[in-house]
Amino acid sequence: MTGTAYDRAVAAFEEIIGAPSQGAYPTPAKLIKQTGQHLTTGYRNTAALEAEQFLRRDASGVYLQGLTGIRTGLNAFGMGRLAPVMVPVLLRIREATQQTSFLAIIDGTSVHTGPYAVGRNTKRTRLDARYRLEKPQDATDNTPQEVPLLADGPDGSRRIHTLMVTVVINHTYQAVFGLKLNPSQPPEPFLAQELAQAAATITQ
Repeated sequence: MTGTAYDRAVAAFEEIIGAPSQGAYPTPAKLIKQTGQHLTTGYRNTAALEAEQFLRRDASGVYLQGLTGIRTGLNAFGMGRLAPVMVPVLLRIREATQQTSFLAIIDGTSVHTGPYAVGRNTKRTRLDARYRLEKPQDATDNTPQEVPLLADGPDGSRRIHTLMVTVVINHTYQAVFGLKLNPSQPPEPFLAQELAQAAATITQ
């Protein structure tokens, strides 16, 4: 296979794997249409990625990133060991709090959330792939804290309110579990308790 053909194949797979973070696609045809691929090729690629667990479907059939895809993404930050536990823990937080739960990787003031939010499983809520912090987080503080995240766009910065707790720290990055908060009301105490318990399950 030539380099050009290889590049095209990788790009095709990346488009399909990345599509679930951009919206809710309940059928292969709708997922493939989002990527702009020919249906025959798209069906073949989607089936291969699902078989290798780069894609999975939730209870309603909506496509999500699979364990292999999540592990591959987290490996880039040296956090691959979080992949098997991340989804069940986030789902447990989601069910207990009825808030969008997420895993984020913090690098200085850059916050990477990617597809690691599970709120949309029930309410079709999703986070942007990247945010930034107004100031670096204290990586040594493992108690849940209210943290605003900023998303820069053509119309200026958009702020979302979160509650986050540190889960894992390595020499470069910090992994946190978080909840997206309603900005119009203070977070209830049990939200911080649920996050702290989730973090404890990872660090034990």
